[in-house]
Amino acid sequence: MKTVLLDQTRIFLWSCALGGVLGLLWDLLRGARAAFRLKRRGTAVLDGFFCLLSTAVLLLFLLQRTDGALRTYITAGGLLGFLLWRLTASHPLAAAFTAFWRAVRRASCAAGRGMIWAFTLPRGN
Repeated sequence: MKTVLLDQTRIFLWSCALGGVLGLLWDLLRGARAAFRLKRRGTAVLDGFFCLLSTAVLLLFLLQRTDGALRTYITAGGLLGFLLWRLTASHPLAAAFTAFWRAVRRASCAAGRGMIWAFTLPRGN
């Protein structure tokens, strides 16, 4: 497959955007780890989920954009996008993601307590 420079530039920019999206997902899962106070196993599960999801997304990206060909500039673009995310938007949004997951934790705990309350009411004879 012969690829012209304009197509390579386009694919590079798309891979930068993909790296940024994966950085966003990483920070979202990092907020979940902090909010739910996960131990080793929970952290391993979330890290494994991130690895599987990012591998699947990268594979779909390669199949759709480059007919399955992995080029060095695609890898460099993904790493650059991830790095740009971590250096710019990651720090301001990390607290927001952690607050979001804490709100989810509080809501799920309240729902669990409500379910326990509803099913432990005294029954009439």
